Amino acid sequence: MIIVTHNYKEVKQVLNANLKPVAINFKSQNNITACVIALAEKFKNELIVWCHEDLINSLQVEKLSDIFHHQYVLATFNTDDSYYSSDKIEYLERSICLKFGKANTYGTYLMSSQVGAMHAQTILKLQQALNKNKSFTYNLNSIAKNYQIEGLYCYSEPKLLHPNYKLVEEVKISNSELFCFVREHYKWVWSWILLLNLIVFERKIPLIAFLRSCFIKQKEILKSFNTTKINSQKADQLHKHIDVVIPTIGRKSYLLNVLEDLKQQTILPKQVIIVEQNGDRNQSSELDYLSNQEWPFKITHKFTHTLGVCNARNSALQHLEHEWVFFADDDIRFSASLFEDTFEKITDTGSQAINYSCLQPNQKQNYNKTGQTFIFGSGSSFVKASIAKQINFDTAFEFGFGEDTDYGAKIRQLGYDITFAPELHLTHLKAPIGGFRQPIPKLWNNSTIQPKPSPTMLVLFYKHFTTKQIKGYKLFLFIKMYGKNNPLLIFRNLKKFRKSWDKSVFYAKQLSQTINA
Repeated sequence: MIIVTHNYKEVKQVLNANLKPVAINFKSQNNITACVIALAEKFKNELIVWCHEDLINSLQVEKLSDIFHHQYVLATFNTDDSYYSSDKIEYLERSICLKFGKANTYGTYLMSSQVGAMHAQTILKLQQALNKNKSFTYNLNSIAKNYQIEGLYCYSEPKLLHPNYKLVEEVKISNSELFCFVREHYKWVWSWILLLNLIVFERKIPLIAFLRSCFIKQKEILKSFNTTKINSQKADQLHKHIDVVIPTIGRKSYLLNVLEDLKQQTILPKQVIIVEQNGDRNQSSELDYLSNQEWPFKITHKFTHTLGVCNARNSALQHLEHEWVFFADDDIRFSASLFEDTFEKITDTGSQAINYSCLQPNQKQNYNKTGQTFIFGSGSSFVKASIAKQINFDTAFEFGFGEDTDYGAKIRQLGYDITFAPELHLTHLKAPIGGFRQPIPKLWNNSTIQPKPSPTMLVLFYKHFTTKQIKGYKLFLFIKMYGKNNPLLIFRNLKKFRKSWDKSVFYAKQLSQTINA
């Protein structure tokens, strides 16, 4: 382990794990980025740590081996309430990766130079992506933004410091750097959208910074971390005991196929929890094969006249008995080695939540990269039961969309990763039968002004987006809805849009008591 201390502008010391000076001349590489690269070249098998000089006595050296449990981890921590690139960049960002606290580990591309580390081999792989003419903080955010989707695991990690750390003010991105960052990491149109957001919401026109950025090209992705197998050093003993959660409604034959696939698993589940829904008060269960056939696992069957997949899954979670839970739909198919392959992936990555590839028959898979994901499939995921027991599906999303994204966000807020495993396949048959026998009435069905966007989507946004993210989405939606219309009608369209948005906020508040808009 090699530790670089700095004051944001220059390197102050190079230390070993015992916080003793290392006999090395770093003055010739006083640029922090250059020094980190030089140290990675000299100490190829070491963890390279950076730390602001005011935080060095708070560094938890003993925690580093647990945090950096495989070679593709980039973890940093910022003691300040602000972030280098997160303030104005929020207008553009649509992923759920910006609104988080300081208490738990959180997967995000928002990096800090206050304290953090990477393995030397990973730094060397990214060497061409590091610009010595940019600040070290800029470089960290740049590689996290570009390479998180390439298999680099990026975190805000409070365990880097002792809890009694002192506050150090974060460096702030300039307007020129901000527009440069947007041009390098987003499509060109987003710099125009950022400019428009700053004009509309902040009454600022950083025209010079914008114009300078127009000559900057988008950065190329130079390296993928998916070509090398990850070898996590986490020592958790895996108990391969699985509960399966399946909500179902009117899909008797499809559910039977799912049970047959479970029956063929090389690692059999211990329990299958089925919550069968039927809104007809005069009907009873149609799943006769649950009792008149032999199954190599315990079946817990719950029948309810209450409709709703959120309610059904919450009911099933009350019956978890084992270490892992497979969230399954009632119309999927999968191979006999699914669970065996899943545990191999968990061992490799150290992850405690896996999101499977779940495509329809003959649908082409376009994304094939293992890594952190903001996506959670409530019918296609595998999660540690101790995590699942802490979270419920929010019934505000019942009969709408967003409950799975919300559940995944809660997993991440607890401090756990969700890993996408593209090589682990489920086939989603999209059964034409089942579902709801009649349309579920919405609160806004008879409203003269129809809400835009969907109120359930606004519930999701207000729960997990920052204020600037919501503003940025609102402006983007307006452009998307009315951008091709006659510009002379802009004020009429704006009035119409505001009414639709306000109506969506109104019904979002009806759905969820957590909304403060």
